Amino acid sequence: MKVARHIVEARRESIASLVRQRGYLPIQVISQRFRISPATARRDLDELVSQRLLTRTHGGALSDFNRDFASLAERRTTETEAKRLIGLSAAAMVKSGMTLYIDAGTTPLA
Repeated sequence: MKVARHIVEARRESIASLVRQRGYLPIQVISQRFRISPATARRDLDELVSQRLLTRTHGGALSDFNRDFASLAERRTTETEAKRLIGLSAAAMVKSGMTLYIDAGTTPLA
């Protein structure tokens, strides 16, 4: 059954809005809420992914809340001098026989 284009577009806008509000939305919830088949929900999500409005996951979709977050490669090359000074300061505090835990991140990589 062919559905009018404006109805499909309105539904997709509503899905994108709901994913942004909730952060994550499973296929099952989308299909129940919008009274569409899971296959139609997946097609709608695929279209929204192609428009870069959300991220597809196994069984649902995530809001692209990290879209503007810099990548590891970008963050690794920023504030390198400050990161180096943090490392020197930490190294000066560690005495022989002490254990130092260094968490993951771009500062230990510098």
